[in-house]
Amino acid sequence: MFCASLRKRPLWRIVGPVLASTGSPKLRGPLPPSCRTHDFQLPLNVRGTGSQRILHVLLVTPASVRDAVKDDTVTRLERFIALTIESDLVIALLLSEEKATGSNSQKADMMPLLLLQKLMLEHLPISLPVIPIQHPELLVPALQSHLKETSREIQQTFSCAPADLVPYCTATDPYRPLDQHTVISSDLFRQCEICVWE
Repeated sequence: MFCASLRKRPLWRIVGPVLASTGSPKLRGPLPPSCRTHDFQLPLNVRGTGSQRILHVLLVTPASVRDAVKDDTVTRLERFIALTIESDLVIALLLSEEKATGSNSQKADMMPLLLLQKLMLEHLPISLPVIPIQHPELLVPALQSHLKETSREIQQTFSCAPADLVPYCTATDPYRPLDQHTVISSDLFRQCEICVWE
């Protein structure tokens, strides 16, 4: 679902038709007008978990990283990262606001991506993933692909019992687990024993 405030931005003349043509109901309906932190909100289909995960997307264009509007972009980014406690975040960087043609379909200026990363490095306490999108027509496929990969990564995460990590708590060779009968305290504090005997 997209934020209703997206309709008021100049970018809507390009993004609007793209969203209208998509077959995915997740991207069609608008969110409440009070939404000011992000542009898209997509549910993550994660099997085997009891909690609902939400992917929030902030749409950025090359015009957003120009010096004249840099402060406004930083403010948007700061509001956006406030959502990290309860959701997954990603920035969609639309590298071109023009439709793909035969002459420009293979070329994309990557300077806005570098400027955006520099802006985040200078002003944000955390780093956020960025999806560079060459043309507006690729916006929906890129978001759907990221949504699928994010859901898969969450499903593949697993928890490890603390006792399973004990064999790897060694000061001598951290890349090789301890023998089953090794006393872990003598391995960790062997340097202290040497100092005492000396």
